[in-house]
Amino acid sequence: MTSPRPGVLIALAAIIVGLVAHAQERSLIEDSTILGENFGYPAGAHLDGTSSDDRPADQHLDFAVETVLFFKNLEIVNQNSLDGETYFGVIAPLRLRYRAAEAFTIEGGVILGQNFGDRSSFDTVQPLVRLAYELTENVFLIGGTILPTHTMNDALLDDVRVFDDPAEQGIQFRVNGEFFKQDLWLNWRIRENQRTAEEFEIGSSSRFLVEGWTFDAQLLWDHVGGQQNNTMRVENNLAADLGASWGSGFGKHHSTWLDEVRGGLYGLVSYDDITASTGTGVDVFLRADFSPTDKTFIRAEVAQFFGDGFVARHGDPLYQFDSYTRVGADSIVQLDGNVRLEVGGVLQLVDSEANWSLQFNFVWNGAFPIPTAY
Repeated sequence: MTSPRPGVLIALAAIIVGLVAHAQERSLIEDSTILGENFGYPAGAHLDGTSSDDRPADQHLDFAVETVLFFKNLEIVNQNSLDGETYFGVIAPLRLRYRAAEAFTIEGGVILGQNFGDRSSFDTVQPLVRLAYELTENVFLIGGTILPTHTMNDALLDDVRVFDDPAEQGIQFRVNGEFFKQDLWLNWRIRENQRTAEEFEIGSSSRFLVEGWTFDAQLLWDHVGGQQNNTMRVENNLAADLGASWGSGFGKHHSTWLDEVRGGLYGLVSYDDITASTGTGVDVFLRADFSPTDKTFIRAEVAQFFGDGFVARHGDPLYQFDSYTRVGADSIVQLDGNVRLEVGGVLQLVDSEANWSLQFNFVWNGAFPIPTAY
């Protein structure tokens, strides 16, 4: 019997160590450059409430500040190699934004991050350099520090990754049209050297909208390898989903609160070359959106995943179970001073064990114009 290659042993150890359970409780924030999901080129921070697309033409330079105070508790019990975790801290991208031309914006600054309880230093101090060019209306090419707010099923890409590493570097193509939306990106996570293998991911999220129907196609390829390192690691993980949902605003005729009821079904498939396995799954959901006031939004959702050996290296590990049930709700309240408060929770049932997660986000953003000579 031959011994496993060192690279295989390292890869298997990485998979086992990485199985920290991260719950399906994505933020509902839609215009952040750090938190939640979106398409296009969100401003993240606004000048007097304007979006990135309608800033005054003569305003060339501003200083943008985003702050996210986050708390996310993942309570996981009796799941063998899976452990719960608590994220508690703050992320603050600070940057100058310079509109070099009507369709071209340059951003430069720093992403600060602090995990509470670590009193010695900032846990994250990463440079932010972003070039954003609007090729045509609502079609953007972004390079440098790309936007991590990918619209992806948690089975493919876990939402809490931003708390561990809020900066992604690479290149990105985004579309935010009325009927078609797209996020295509290359995230170069680790540069290769003699002792370290390169790591990168290529992801795509496509969405079509037609008269109440939403069609999604998502793909994530995770690669570890290279030719100049001595780790002998060559790893590939591929995960994809394809599905549709239908929603109706019929509730508006019967209730001033109910915005929409939507249900959907998604088919998933994965391949992992370390375990030489192919997995499949089906994810179904039903949700309802409410707006009790013009400054309050609530989403309630129930979902069920049926799987067979599904493995996505950067997805929520709970999707590796053959049956995973989720019941939860999330809410956003718009406060004065451009402050938003988000509170949500989800109950998870895996192998007859009840787990739960709770999230709390306190978000503020603002932009301050800087006078220029022209």
